[in-house]
Amino acid sequence: MSLRRIATTIALAMPFLALAACGGDELPSKAEFISQLGSEAKTEFNKSMVAAGVEEAKADKLFDNMAGCVYDKIAENEETLQAVFDDSTSAEFNKVMEDKAAPCLTDFQKELTDVMTAAAGG
Repeated sequence: MSLRRIATTIALAMPFLALAACGGDELPSKAEFISQLGSEAKTEFNKSMVAAGVEEAKADKLFDNMAGCVYDKIAENEETLQAVFDDSTSAEFNKVMEDKAAPCLTDFQKELTDVMTAAAGG
């Protein structure tokens, strides 16, 4: 599977993740955010990465780094954080991914390139 196809799969899958709301008025922790974001997309991402010859532990780390970066970019705005956590199909989620989390996706693509190159023996 090509690097571009894997990156595209992840980018397209993220907006369709239905993130569960956390209980009460409590904001999600970084660990909860990463866990929820990864609950569905991470499984598909890992399958693609393993099929491309990447160890699952490396795929996990790559995905978790990207999700953690997104959290870090939006954590200062509680309203945005909660909106994204509650519904990743919202316009707010798409806006956050385009505006605030763009550096995360850029870093993710670079790391993905590095991991895929290493897996290919390069």
